[in-house]
Amino acid sequence: MRHGIPARLRRSVPWTEVAPTWRDAKPGLIDTALERAQARPSGNWYVLAASSEIRGDRPFGRTVAGVEIVAWRTADGRLHAGPGECPHLGAPLCRAAVRGGALVCRWHGLALGAHGTAGWEPFAAHDDGVLAWVRLDAVGGETPLPAPVLAARPAASSSLDAVMTLTGRCEPEDVVANRLDPWHGAWFHPYSFVDLRVIEAPSEGTEDPALDRFLVQVSFRISRRVVVPVTSPHRVQ
Repeated sequence: MRHGIPARLRRSVPWTEVAPTWRDAKPGLIDTALERAQARPSGNWYVLAASSEIRGDRPFGRTVAGVEIVAWRTADGRLHAGPGECPHLGAPLCRAAVRGGALVCRWHGLALGAHGTAGWEPFAAHDDGVLAWVRLDAVGGETPLPAPVLAARPAASSSLDAVMTLTGRCEPEDVVANRLDPWHGAWFHPYSFVDLRVIEAPSEGTEDPALDRFLVQVSFRISRRVVVPVTSPHRVQ
């Protein structure tokens, strides 16, 4: 690291010279890791958006698990969320105004605050500083938790965060399984990752949460020759 910048120069290596990883990416290991991940309680919490997407001057609308949701912030920055349709005549509340900490429907002026009203009950919401979450008990069907279960993160003062949102049609378990296969990274995403090495992987029968993780050394590409090496889930080296 030079002058506090974690970038490194690296000789460009052709994709054809990347070492095969298929022997390490054992289907049984990935499948059992997926089973354990799906067995963990979610508390019915779903990611709604990046925290930065939801502002205090206008509402934010999105559909999650087939449920239309509107989110907004009060003057203190607190996150709130509720059903996306006005209980009066079903107008979209994502087009409402935010006034005095409440949503004001633009169709007939009905004000809906953080405590709700008859026929319109807010959802529990949580802002972890990177992601905005909403709790959908009718969808999840699990025992509700007061907040989402989060993995350990580096301190915000010494890290950067980024959230990408894509709209697609897929099975959620396939997305999770993809994350539990770190070995494909440098092969399938050579434009983003190089020098990927899995230095720790859980055993297929592990029951210790502290050991149930993948520890990966990898370099993120900034340009053809400039990379930032990291060890995940640890902070930048």
